[in-house]
Parts: sequence; structure tokens; C-alpha cells
Amino acid sequence: NTAIGGTLKYITQDADLDGRSVMSASGLGFDLGLLAPLPRGFRLGVAIQDLGGTSIGHDGGVSEQIFDARWRIGIAHKPVEGLTLAADVDDHLRLGAEYWIRGQLALRAGLRTVLDTPESRGDATTPSVGFGVKYRFATLEYAYEQHPVLDATHYTSLSLAYNSKIVEIKDATVRPNPIFRSLYPHYQESEFFDVVLSNSSPQPLDVTVGLMLPRTMSVPHTERVTLPPQSTE
Repeated sequence: NTAIGGTLKYITQDADLDGRSVMSASGLGFDLGLLAPLPRGFRLGVAIQDLGGTSIGHDGGVSEQIFDARWRIGIAHKPVEGLTLAADVDDHLRLGAEYWIRGQLALRAGLRTVLDTPESRGDATTPSVGFGVKYRFATLEYAYEQHPVLDATHYTSLSLAYNSKIVEIKDATVRPNPIFRSLYPHYQESEFFDVVLSNSSPQPLDVTVGLMLPRTMSVPHTERVTLPPQSTE
């Protein structure tokens, strides 16, 4: 599915001297983003920040543009389960890869380089590697970045997430095996796949279950069900 989003920003600037206001300015800015599926499992992302440029008006009646419009375009692809390849470009070119092992360990590698402009250095290429470990509600992230001029940089983060309304997919099975596109009308008339869901919340939950088979289905099949509290079905 294609998704479009936008952000409206309100910007203010104030300067005081000896408790008196000597400058006050404000303005509005707008960001726009698009995420769209492409053939063969690719996904396209486009973002425009400060669309048309962002200006502020001073209390003296003077207006100035503080941000020029900036854009970024990217593309991502999952050639195999767990592996994501991505690239995006603005004034930098970024390439990256991420591979999840059993949904718990992520291995990452990336490369960032400044595009050749009169103000940039052609040798400013920065490689990076990292990993992520996820266990239940905790996620540990680490990345190492080697800048061509500065010292190496280490990034570490630990995040904790808690949600009392947790739904887990215990098992999912597609009944026909193999699947033939010519038999699609038959699949519509019969039970096609089984999903076992677990709700650990003390409250009933309304959930939407979806199935998408690449190269076989053009749109996902979805069903909405209500899970009883603390149940598996």
C-alpha cells in the first residue's frame, strides 16, 4: 500500500537582553513524505523537508528564509527473508544492509559518502558496522563508525519497551503447497491459511491478520478477529 504523510511545523525565535525582548520571529514549515511499493518487492521512499523553503517573519515586519527545501529519495529491497538492502540520497549517498537472524540478532553494515560539490570533500566516505540484540522487551544496539578525518565513533543504546496488550503469532501455515496462480479462484472459496495467535493481555483485543504472498498476490488478504483475554487460538 502507498502511504503519504506530512508535518506542519511552527517555528519561533526570541532574543532577550537585560530582561527585554530585542527580537521575536515566527513562521511555519511543512514536510512531506511518500512511501510506495514497487514491482519485485522493492519499496520507494521520498521525503521533502521545508517544502518551498521555510521563512519566518520578524516583529519589525522583515521576513527571511531560514531553511531551503531539502529532499531525500531512497529505495529498499528484501531479496530473502530477514535481509534488507537500502540506499538513499540527498547531499549524501548512503548504502546499508541489515540481516535479522531468528528475529533476535541483527547484523548491519553501511557506507556514507558526501556527493561531489564545490563545498564538499570527495574523500569524505564513512563506513560503519553494527549489530542489534533483541530479547523480549529489551533491545541492545551497537554501531562503529570510522570517519576519514575524525576519530572512530562508537554508538550504544539500550531500549526497553512495555505493552500490556501483546499479541504474538505462534504459528502460521499456508495449506496449499505448492501454490499455483491459476488456482487463485479456488483458494478464494476455501480455507487457505491457518494462524495461531496469542493474547497475553487481560483485555480482549481486536486485531487484523493479513497474508501477502509476493509474486502471487497483488494485494494482501486481511481478516479482523477479536481475541479473548489471555488466550491462544
